[in-house]
Amino acid sequence: MVWEFLRSLLQDPKANPAIIRWESPLEGRFRLVKPEEVAKRWGAVKKNSSMNYEKFGRAMRYQYKIKTLKRAKQKLVYKFGTNASGWQCSERHTEMSSKEGVA
Repeated sequence: MVWEFLRSLLQDPKANPAIIRWESPLEGRFRLVKPEEVAKRWGAVKKNSSMNYEKFGRAMRYQYKIKTLKRAKQKLVYKFGTNASGWQCSERHTEMSSKEGVA
């Protein structure tokens, strides 16, 4: 699922802060810094070389309906929804993010 893919990118902040980062880890809010790159990586997972952000955005909008993602008020900022169980980051990750200014 899309939300699980996003969670996996967020769980490795050293490898991915240039494309996706936490805005507020405790609230489950994150930002797509480079949405086209995130979409490209999703395309690689789905074996779809023609994936772009427009298509990826459609997949994300479907997640709103099933309540695994919510859209925040800011552009390219999203939040994990009530049906996205297990999105919570570890305390260690939250501390690292705060110290590095990623949160």
